[in-house]
Amino acid sequence: MKKWYLKLQGDIVKDVIEFPYEGYTEIELGDGRYLPDNILGRYYRWDGTDFVFDAELKNEIDQMNRQPGYEELKAENEKLKSRVSDLEMTMAEIMFS
Repeated sequence: MKKWYLKLQGDIVKDVIEFPYEGYTEIELGDGRYLPDNILGRYYRWDGTDFVFDAELKNEIDQMNRQPGYEELKAENEKLKSRVSDLEMTMAEIMFS
């Protein structure tokens, strides 16, 4: 059994440490159980017995952390992907005709 200490905001995991500290909740994970990847991403909830990934909370956090211009870059990237795909199709037509 491994003891961990969680800093919770409601049921959202904000921090995890390996030693007791005021304001942190002690939990024990049995053998073969590990902390989830990205546990400090702040989109996991603790339900009292297990960690629960919250996709909606992750999307909210991702939206808040996006840099200005992100949507424009994303749209431009999609256009470029489409153009590359068109070029690949044209090249294939030329090579096999």
